[in-house]
Amino acid sequence: MYFSTLLLMIILSSCHLHTDHGPDGRDGYAYFGVDYAHFMPYSYWDNNPDIPSNPHLGEFYGTGVGLFDFEYFVTPQDYWYGTYEIWIEAGGHGGNYGEPGLDGRDTYLMLYCDPDGWTEERFTSQKSLVTYEKEKDHIKVKVDEPGYHFEVEMFRTDVLQRAPQGKLKAQEKN
Repeated sequence: MYFSTLLLMIILSSCHLHTDHGPDGRDGYAYFGVDYAHFMPYSYWDNNPDIPSNPHLGEFYGTGVGLFDFEYFVTPQDYWYGTYEIWIEAGGHGGNYGEPGLDGRDTYLMLYCDPDGWTEERFTSQKSLVTYEKEKDHIKVKVDEPGYHFEVEMFRTDVLQRAPQGKLKAQEKN
């Protein structure tokens, strides 16, 4: 009995499986920008701490992930408000024999602030990874393509129907 236990311990301890996994790939970075296609917005505001209070139109800024509120005015009274959510693409797992994982792709979101809402043409087609819904005063876009992972939902209103959050924030600072 003692001998069989000792023999079993020797056999089990000699079967050591060693796999040398490589490092995981780096997570992609996220970038966000504000622009317009038809008419420049009257003003823009959002609560993303990585975006300057007066962003340069057409320029991307590095940003963290999350759900952010925004507003942009098309006249002094009429504006769009909503949320945008940004994700990153995670890096791949390291492979056997020290092989590093693939890096995640960088993701980009350019929010087009036009009078009739966001109308970027490349996302209005009926692709399986793009959801685009547009009604008169409501737009919802969800994109889950390589390099584009985001969701935008926006509503059109005026200052009589809804108090603008960005304007209130500016007044609180004064």
